[in-house]
This record gives sequence, structure tokens and C-alpha cells, in this order.
Amino acid sequence: MAIDLTPGRMKLIADQNIGKTIVSGIRADGHDVLWVHEKDPWMTDIDIMAWALETHRLILTHDLGFSIRMRRTENAHLTGIILLRTFGLRRELQLHLLRLALAKHLELFGVILVIDPASSRLHRIGE
Repeated sequence: MAIDLTPGRMKLIADQNIGKTIVSGIRADGHDVLWVHEKDPWMTDIDIMAWALETHRLILTHDLGFSIRMRRTENAHLTGIILLRTFGLRRELQLHLLRLALAKHLELFGVILVIDPASSRLHRIGE
């Protein structure tokens, strides 16, 4: 099966804490998603960041600690983080908010995109 990488489609690594509903949904939208759960559920955050840098992918996570660690990482500008701050919401609603944010924000390398129920906003890595 060919992966659709037309403009607007992103290459992502979904952290272990991202559920199957979200991973399946964004894959169905044509995004190229590698899932930590399928590679090695015990990967450390540092290993995930290295994997993202090696494969030129953004990291999709619920883990606020990623944004803190990323700011201390050399070459962090070569990747980015999509931080879902949507705990307590149904997975389908989380997926909807993610889809809206991905349609709105097309260039995410070098930034942290924070998505919560009220908004999505960008922060440059290193600021």
C-alpha cells in the first residue's frame, strides 16, 4: 500500500501514550506514522528523540516532559513536537482536534505545537 505524502501530509512518530484510535485515524488521513508501540514499547524518550532526528519526523505525544527535554537537545530544530494536552476527552474528539491543528499548521519543524480543547498554539524550540 502506497503512503500518500502529498503536501500537508506529515511524517510522525507517535509516542507510546498515543492511542490506537488516533494513530489509525491519522494514518487513514495519509500521514506517514511510525508508532513506538509497534517498534519498542519500552523505548526511552531520548531514544524516541534520536529516532525522530534520524528519520526526520515530528513527535506526537501527550508527554509534557518531551517539550522540556527537547529544548535541551542538540539539533532539536531538526524535529518538532505535537503535544496533545487533551486528557479526559474521548479519543474521537482528540483525533478531531489533532486533524484541525494539522490542517492549520503546515510547518512544524523547530516548533512545539500544543493542542488543547480550547486552541492550538506554536512555540519555537529554544524560546
